[in-house]
Amino acid sequence: MEGDFLRGSKSFRFLNQLERSDHWLMFSTYFVITWLLVIFLTGIPCQAGNIDGLRVLFRYDDYSHLSNSNLEEKLFDTIGSSGGALIVGVIPFHGKSYPEGENPFLHTESKLGEEKVTLLKKNVREGVVDISLHGYSHRKNFQYSNGSSEFAGLPASRQQRLLRVGKAVLEKSLRMPVDIFVPPFNAYDMNTISALETVGFKLLSAGEGGCVPQNSKMLFLPGTTYPQKLRTALTDALTSGIIGGLVVVTIHSYDFVESGYELPNFRQASKQVTLEALRRDIEWIQERPGLSIVSFHELLETGEDLSGDRLVANNRLKNSFITHHVLLPNHWRFYPLKHVYYSQEMADRVYCRQLWAASIMYGALFILSVAAPWYFLRKQPQRFITLVRPVRIVLVILIALIILWAYTYGFYMKAAMAVTLCVGLLLGTRKWPAQPFR
Repeated sequence: MEGDFLRGSKSFRFLNQLERSDHWLMFSTYFVITWLLVIFLTGIPCQAGNIDGLRVLFRYDDYSHLSNSNLEEKLFDTIGSSGGALIVGVIPFHGKSYPEGENPFLHTESKLGEEKVTLLKKNVREGVVDISLHGYSHRKNFQYSNGSSEFAGLPASRQQRLLRVGKAVLEKSLRMPVDIFVPPFNAYDMNTISALETVGFKLLSAGEGGCVPQNSKMLFLPGTTYPQKLRTALTDALTSGIIGGLVVVTIHSYDFVESGYELPNFRQASKQVTLEALRRDIEWIQERPGLSIVSFHELLETGEDLSGDRLVANNRLKNSFITHHVLLPNHWRFYPLKHVYYSQEMADRVYCRQLWAASIMYGALFILSVAAPWYFLRKQPQRFITLVRPVRIVLVILIALIILWAYTYGFYMKAAMAVTLCVGLLLGTRKWPAQPFR
């Protein structure tokens, strides 16, 4: 009874008619064309995020008694004259030892000096600078394959002590609250966030890709680019149709020719810029509709989402399997821009489109590669039957070679498409029932 009911259903009659009329190949072709059209339409740049457009912030790290005061004064003036502001990462005890034993406040005064403190106070009053704690002494406590760390890797109690002392002494020197933390080397861990929340910090500004604990109330504002790449990053964003998001420019004194320093080894791929070049970039930003320079406090006042969920969404998109292995054509625009911090909505949307596009593209290729040999073997079985076995052996060898090549050189779009095609052909040339739907 159940079999008779299925045979009488519309779906069964459609498949039966389709199989009888030998239209499987045509059906697969229509499927591929339809979904490629869907991919093309959904690949059109979408506009989402903050209605104020792309907003640019500046962050200056490594402010200490050793840094170049003349350069810093000119930098503050350059950005302040544009109506913008910087988050300045201050190192209170550069080169000093850590507090030990029963006296956690071994150092009761910062090592900044009067000149440095005066410069900071002046620019804070003018709304040009937001103070942040940039570690304790910027010491390299740990060395990893991808960088160094002062805080990440230390026990939670140790981190909490360093943060509490650094915060208290910096607030005493400047006579103002400090609730922003910029970890040295952009390195932090879960213990760092726990310690920050305990001590009373509100914002963590590191790099992209950091960890985020569940239900954390900490705000996150990762740096996304350097001054050398500022104009390129914004041009790419405007060209791609992105009108929402943040571009956070992380600056060090060695980025500028005027500093007299050389770029460190990990930044040798770029060249130093001048303060004049930065000023021209700022003027260029001010002339472009959809771009603006803002401060951290302006973000808070306008209700910008700086939650951990936003950082998680950006990390998921930028570290996705599809992004990492470049499994989709670049011109489809399903990849995140490197130097833009997307809104959570935008990051989630692009990530979902990545999944849909990859599923459709590789699914269509797989269906077509199964349907084509199946169709030809049914139409002319005697003509092709002698070729099936050697072809299947060749396909298995090809799959093994492609996987070996991908393991050695990386699994990217061409390898993924080749494996999908070979697996589909392998299934399409297997021995199917003569009447699969009857």
